[in-house]
Amino acid sequence: SASSETDGTEQWQGLACDIFQDPPLVPVGCQRFELPLGPSRRSVAVHPQRATFERSGAAEEAGESAGLAKGGAGVGADAARMTGALLWDSAVVLASYLVRKHGGEDASAGQGASTRRCIELGAGLGLPGLVAAALGMQTTLTDRHECLPLLTAGVADNGLEATAAVRELVWGDTAAAQALAPPFDLIVASDCIYEAEVIPAFVHTLAVLLGSPG
Repeated sequence: SASSETDGTEQWQGLACDIFQDPPLVPVGCQRFELPLGPSRRSVAVHPQRATFERSGAAEEAGESAGLAKGGAGVGADAARMTGALLWDSAVVLASYLVRKHGGEDASAGQGASTRRCIELGAGLGLPGLVAAALGMQTTLTDRHECLPLLTAGVADNGLEATAAVRELVWGDTAAAQALAPPFDLIVASDCIYEAEVIPAFVHTLAVLLGSPG
């Protein structure tokens, strides 16, 4: 059964599982999710944080004790919940596609993935970007300020400091996007548009990262 929750003007439905997938790819209450990269490569793991997602009372204290920064919260869905603290099924689908598409490339020989630059927008926990980095791409994981500690921890936990960097990026900020040294060969994003009003800024940022004039 579903229970309604109201956060300001936002209504949330408390469901036992994802309404679009039964069972969900990410188990309810999951605290560690591991995605295998293939028999010759290690897995990539992320750690969803339900308490941080909740944004209330003890959850905020838990976030602060974990080193999560205040400020930089989004609007709408992200004002009500810190959506970047959970792993969403769409990120698993995208990360799995990257494994299938690029997992067979020989980075050690200087071919394929190792020659590509990848950036993830609205990364949250950063599973797709971490997978790209684990496959040898030089990867930049970006999100709002409050999500950066989660991304930084993910890079360290997976030992990907050599191929992954974490940067703050607010969509629509031309100077910040240009500072990331575009163009990028691959831009990935999953389930990061919750409000239609952010789409123009998102599209503008995509254009800058692809090397178009700001």
